[in-house]
Amino acid sequence: MSEENALILKKLMALCSRGEKCEYDAYQYMTKRGASHEDAKLAVEYLVENRFIDNERYSTAFAADKLRFAKWGKNKIVNALRLKRIPDTLIQSALDMAIDPDDEKKAIESEVAKKLRGIRGEPRHKIWEKLMRFAISRGYPIATCKPIIDRLMDETND
Repeated sequence: MSEENALILKKLMALCSRGEKCEYDAYQYMTKRGASHEDAKLAVEYLVENRFIDNERYSTAFAADKLRFAKWGKNKIVNALRLKRIPDTLIQSALDMAIDPDDEKKAIESEVAKKLRGIRGEPRHKIWEKLMRFAISRGYPIATCKPIIDRLMDETND
């Protein structure tokens, strides 16, 4: 590995020690800074061997953070992790460990209720459609959203 690539690797090691990264992120970091594909692969292997990078740890932290802070649903989290080239088995175990169905329902309810307060002066079916599109765009499953949206819509009509 060249001296320049060794410096890039040191910077990447510092980044990995401050926050979770996945193998794909590390590989992209190396190649965008001029490292060859072979050197980038070697660097990622080194980081995995020395536990700077762990895709399982990354996917669990990613899923928990996206639900808690960004209020993303399972579908959006799955798609984001697939873009990071995380294997489906790790994605499923991360979802099982990080996402409690009750927490997800609370997140859906709070986000949809917030959106509902901002929609006024439209027919009931248009509001329902907007809320459903909003929830789906956030990555929440339709089957979970429908009863919550129906209940919130009924509460606002009372």
